Amino acid sequence: ATDFAVNSASGLAIRVNSLTVDATTKTVTLHLDRDVDRGEAVTVSYTKPAGDNVLQDAAGNDAANLTKQVVTNNSAAD
Repeated sequence: ATDFAVNSASGLAIRVNSLTVDATTKTVTLHLDRDVDRGEAVTVSYTKPAGDNVLQDAAGNDAANLTKQVVTNNSAAD
C-alpha cells in the first residue's frame, strides 16, 4: 500500500490503508482512509518498489511508475 499515493484535486493526500490484488480479474483495489465523494476528482501514483514484490501485467512485465494518473471516480458515496 505504501507504493501508492492518492490525492484529491486540491492536492490533499488520501491515505492508502491496504490493497487487494485480484489476479483473476487483473485488478488492484485500493482501500482508502476515507470515502471518496461522488464526483470528487482524485489522482493515483504508483512507485515501483525495489525487489521482486512489484505489480506485473498479464505477460509478467513489471508495471511502470504512475504519476498523478487521473482516475475514473465511480463512487456512490456522498
